[in-house]
Amino acid sequence: MSVGIDVVEVVPAAHDERLWGRHLDAPRPGDRSRDGVIEVVGWALGRSAPAVRVEFVSGDVVVGSTRTTLRRPDLQEAFPEASDRDGGGFRAQLNLVGEQVGELALVAVLRDDTRVPIGRIVARPRWRETTEPGDMALVSVVIPCFNHAAYLDEAIQSVLAQTYPHFEIVVVDDGSTDNTADVAGRHAGVQLLKQGNQGLSAARNAGLAASSGEFVIFLDADDRLKPRALEVGLRTLRAHPGCAFVSGQVELTHGDGSLMRAAQHRIVDRDHYRMLLQGNPVLSHATVVFRRQVLEIIGGFDPALEACEDYDLYLRIARRFPAYTHEECVAEYRRHGANMHRDPARMLVGALKALRKQKSKARGTKADGAAYKLGVAHWRREFGGQLVDDLVDRFAARDYGRETRRRLRTLARWYPQGVRQLRTGRPNAATPVRGRVRTGSPGLGHVRWGHLRRLDPIGVDFGYERGTPVDRRYIEGFLERHADDVRGRVLEVADAAYTRRFGGAHVTASEVIHLSRDNSEATIVADLTEADDIPDASFDCIIITETLQMIYDVRAAVATLERILRPGGVVLATFPGMTQIDDGDAWCWGFTVRSARRLFAEAFGEDNVEIEARGNVLAATAFLHGISAEELTPEEIDHPDPNYPISIHVRAVRPGRPHGWWHAKAQL
Repeated sequence: MSVGIDVVEVVPAAHDERLWGRHLDAPRPGDRSRDGVIEVVGWALGRSAPAVRVEFVSGDVVVGSTRTTLRRPDLQEAFPEASDRDGGGFRAQLNLVGEQVGELALVAVLRDDTRVPIGRIVARPRWRETTEPGDMALVSVVIPCFNHAAYLDEAIQSVLAQTYPHFEIVVVDDGSTDNTADVAGRHAGVQLLKQGNQGLSAARNAGLAASSGEFVIFLDADDRLKPRALEVGLRTLRAHPGCAFVSGQVELTHGDGSLMRAAQHRIVDRDHYRMLLQGNPVLSHATVVFRRQVLEIIGGFDPALEACEDYDLYLRIARRFPAYTHEECVAEYRRHGANMHRDPARMLVGALKALRKQKSKARGTKADGAAYKLGVAHWRREFGGQLVDDLVDRFAARDYGRETRRRLRTLARWYPQGVRQLRTGRPNAATPVRGRVRTGSPGLGHVRWGHLRRLDPIGVDFGYERGTPVDRRYIEGFLERHADDVRGRVLEVADAAYTRRFGGAHVTASEVIHLSRDNSEATIVADLTEADDIPDASFDCIIITETLQMIYDVRAAVATLERILRPGGVVLATFPGMTQIDDGDAWCWGFTVRSARRLFAEAFGEDNVEIEARGNVLAATAFLHGISAEELTPEEIDHPDPNYPISIHVRAVRPGRPHGWWHAKAQL
């Protein structure tokens, strides 16, 4: 089973004096491949040293290379001074499905081992559509059930109540000893599949094999879908045709179905694989709509995992294909005494086993490797900490039975630090040991406030007087990840510090905009809401950090940013999320991920805007108290929790192709 590929864009690199020239004859934007294989044809001539090969790079990993030995008679005529003009051509076939579909960089390697960018190819998967245009695709809802007959009827009813009418329901009775089969049988049209107890993964795989829909949702028998779940999921998949799956938001309910907690919007706009390595941003698998084809390619759920099999599946898919998270609440997750997550030993082992399957692949890039380490620490804190608390309670009750001993062995193997915590006690917020984090909840009246029981903050200058503010760590990390965008003619607000730091030699001209003429660095004195004197399409990159919240007519300011960018140019903007507000500033607005996305999408178009949020409850507490980033560990700062957005970051691209790439009109 394979998947097609659409070439979305072919973007040339900026001119480099180390090359006489370079060109990509193929592929071209709009080219399609049925089997995921594309042919790359072009040429590169080295000036400082002859070009010997071209490497194809996905992320930081070289996924292929080819020699530049094809004869190009046209190059001999165009570049008589070039020493390698007799060759210079290259041709290669690449299977993009074998790697993360998205962006492939082409790099010329010279004889002196110098590497010079040639360009990049942006592609996306093209999934097979079995339905004719205008027809309604069939959605399969697979409901595995093991002794949850008490909830099954509500799960089935939630599917029958969908606004999207074309679906099938497959209930898999995984060896239940209650009346699961009777409940399923009350509903005409529900397909019942019975098997001996084999576990959740095997039950889901069996339901997948027995179903036939083009799209698939896995709904646990104790959960429910919102009425528009299928409609929203299909609409989102069609709006993002390159994605293998989409997920949404979820409400938590009590065992009786009453609301426990409203949906808390966690949005992942990019780097799904990296975010999954750090934790699991998919709040419930009932919110996920899969393309059947991707499940056939990946191979379904892993029966060897007793828990976190859905997390494992997301990781395996997201490593190779894009995914997307939308904002609508589409499911209800029921909390009751028999939930799998209530067993911390099982969840600890399942999460770490699923993550360890990605260990060798995550080493492919530095960023993925760092995310993997954060993920290991996250799951050990999350479920290892819960297991420590569980064992403390068992020991206090003098329970030293077989189950307690099994849990202790699990803790020793998968979270050895937890064994020490059993002897010394788990660290809490008042424990003066840097880098220790408590994840369990103390009992009512037992919270130790320590230095935090105060009405004035520990520091009043955001953390500058103690070191680096926490939000600056996030902002500078964002700019560092997008340093390749800081090139050409760059505009920055107030000063050019970040332009110099992250652009370096790639910046051809640096401008600084400010409201006041008293700013000695300002080369442009203007208000972004009324900057008519700045010509259209003036800049390749604009860096605007912690500024837009102080502009009342923020829509006009963002429209100006779009207008003065060149086609293909990039805005790198940041906003505060949770922060102290300085009374001396003209602070007008507070932003969320949703409002920032809408603001920039209005000017740049939704497909040209990427949003991320950074922060967690510990980092937010530190930042509000003026505690510096140096007083937290990198693990504590980088732990992702979108519910506590300290810093919100936007990368917006003006539509159109960048200018300035010269190439000879040469053909093979």
